Amino acid sequence: MEQEQKEWEAKPVTLDDLDEDLAKKLRENKSGNVRVINFWSTTCGPCVAEFPDLVDTYRRFQNRNVDFISISMDPVEKKAAVKKFLESRHAALSDQTKASMEKEGRSSNNYLWTGSNPDKVAEAIAPDWTGALPLTVIISPKGEILWSHGAEFDVVELRSEILKGLE
Repeated sequence: MEQEQKEWEAKPVTLDDLDEDLAKKLRENKSGNVRVINFWSTTCGPCVAEFPDLVDTYRRFQNRNVDFISISMDPVEKKAAVKKFLESRHAALSDQTKASMEKEGRSSNNYLWTGSNPDKVAEAIAPDWTGALPLTVIISPKGEILWSHGAEFDVVELRSEILKGLE
């Protein structure tokens, strides 16, 4: 267990820019995996509080067909702080997910919204989203929203909803 933790912590953490076109592709979900997308910000207390549970959940499901994608809604000029946060939480990519990510032509599981209008990312991924953070969405391999939760989630409920999506 300790060795696995060290191996995970040694994995690189990446952060790419997210625009409207890429957001639409994330929603389409051509990966073949159940996709967990979390919208968050470094200045959002509940976002920061639940983030370790997201990473832990992803690690628990890392050998199954589950993706975890984080989308920071921080201002673009805060990119260095976002990356530092992600690194400190070890928001890395599992080996299992890497192949499906590359198949989609992506190079990261962590994104910073760089579009000028945040409504565009909502329209692309979660049309019912009000913009309040955090927001966690589970998307089927067919691009359907299976579960959406605004505010801090219950980790047991999140994991249960992921399992339902894998059925």
